[in-house]
Amino acid sequence: MTNQLEQIIGHFGTNELVRTNTHSKIMIRFITKINQLIQLFKQDQQQRQKREQTLKQEITNISHDLRTPLTSIKGFAELLSDSTLSDLEKQEYLTLHYS
Repeated sequence: MTNQLEQIIGHFGTNELVRTNTHSKIMIRFITKINQLIQLFKQDQQQRQKREQTLKQEITNISHDLRTPLTSIKGFAELLSDSTLSDLEKQEYLTLHYS
């Protein structure tokens, strides 16, 4: 059983559980509890990975939602700072877009 536990710890991504051929009810209950702990830990690990993935996706979405208007604002600011535009053209451009 110790070797099995070492294998499970070493390759924790597998669904391996501790097995035995014993007829001792105490040992069977003990191994059952160990296997329950292994399964609970793996479930917790999977839920944590799922939460991390969800958080990463939310950050990606927020980043995109911010980047799009910021790009527009940057382009608009660059347009208004264009020295080839007269003050009248800038004023007309502002009036057309924000009235």
